[in-house]
Amino acid sequence: SFELLFREHLKPGGYYILEDIAASTTLPDWPDYKPMASEPDDGHRFPSYDNGMIGFLKQLVDQAATGKGDIASIDIQPSIAVIRKR
Repeated sequence: SFELLFREHLKPGGYYILEDIAASTTLPDWPDYKPMASEPDDGHRFPSYDNGMIGFLKQLVDQAATGKGDIASIDIQPSIAVIRKR
């Protein structure tokens, strides 16, 4: 949903919120704890992508650190991540 909602529907300056992200590191029986099965379709792959939701967030942090793209900021707390669109 991130690729569709954040990239295509969220207005500049808007916020995308991921909640309950702690479940991806503390509950091994939940599907989110397992590695992501799909490959990113932008041709970029970071090793951290193999680690579920936390790996996905790490990939977004890596991309945002380049200063390119549409992520203005990422605020990650124990159970929630807030991503602001540039």
